[in-house]
Amino acid sequence: MVSILVRCHECGEEFSLKESAAGKGFQCRICGARLQVPELDGTELGEFSDAASMRGRASRSGPRSTAASRTALPAIFLYLVTSLSVLNHAGGLVMAAMGVNLNPFAGLDDPNLDPQQRESRRIANMIGGVVGGAFGLLADTLVILGALSLHRLRNFPLAMTGMIISLIPCLSPCLVLGMPFGIWGLVVLLSDDVREEFQ
Repeated sequence: MVSILVRCHECGEEFSLKESAAGKGFQCRICGARLQVPELDGTELGEFSDAASMRGRASRSGPRSTAASRTALPAIFLYLVTSLSVLNHAGGLVMAAMGVNLNPFAGLDDPNLDPQQRESRRIANMIGGVVGGAFGLLADTLVILGALSLHRLRNFPLAMTGMIISLIPCLSPCLVLGMPFGIWGLVVLLSDDVREEFQ
């Protein structure tokens, strides 16, 4: 049985695939890049026939592949936590825009307020909720883009920005829940072997 060797153009990882995969696409398990398996004709079968003897042997992992495997987990955890934060901020923004009071300290129930003061506080509370929700979504977006850059080993400044934002308590996804993964990602990002592999 013929095996086909395919190297990922992003992380350098090699995969040994069955002959039936010829001409099809698949996703790199390390960096997520979309790869295309070459078609096999009679000439190529001879070229790839020796690859069958390589089955069972571990594929070689270059420096970029090793770096990608180190950045994968912190990036994935940041994806998950930040997704929850996006839902929270989006829900809060919509509710604030609808006039729902999400601030227990707004004082809208104070019996000493006249109608004009109560309406002023309600409007201020609504504006604050919308602005806060929008700002939270912006921070979440930067964290997700930073995690994506970390995962794919691209755009070092954006990856650094995302990790730093995830360390700030009031901006970190889900408050402090994103901080451990931000610290993890930052430590990995600043290691020499990972930093050298950024494009």
